[in-house]
Amino acid sequence: MQITIAITIVMVMMVVFLFLRRGAPTIAAGITVPLSLGLSYPYVAKRQREFFVGDSRYGRSLFGLELPTGRVYRLSVNGQLDCLIDNAPSPNGIALSPDEMTVFVAVTRGNAVWRIPLMPDGSVNRAGLYVQLSGSLGGPDGMCMDA
Repeated sequence: MQITIAITIVMVMMVVFLFLRRGAPTIAAGITVPLSLGLSYPYVAKRQREFFVGDSRYGRSLFGLELPTGRVYRLSVNGQLDCLIDNAPSPNGIALSPDEMTVFVAVTRGNAVWRIPLMPDGSVNRAGLYVQLSGSLGGPDGMCMDA
């Protein structure tokens, strides 16, 4: 089993490198493939030398709003993993602002988009609601940013 996973990771990295011929996306593929095996709904956005990864472990349960434990992590290329938020009801998409100083998170079961402002030193400043959507509890599913 472990050999199969290792071969899969290497093959994905090779395909990404063959098509893009760039190191950062190749490294991102090497990071996200194993994460996708351990986390239920992974997503990644890149900022300079950092990757932002989401985790909605409880997303398979019926307790979306009652037990909001979805997380967003920042993974630095030096291997440091920081939890930026740990209370989002089903984070299911991520995007960076054009200046890469704000992380936007699609919070599906909260029917909202949250923002996580990043300070110049890398710390987080008052993560919270960016926009509350109306309608059903089925909120945004995925996210992208157009500069």
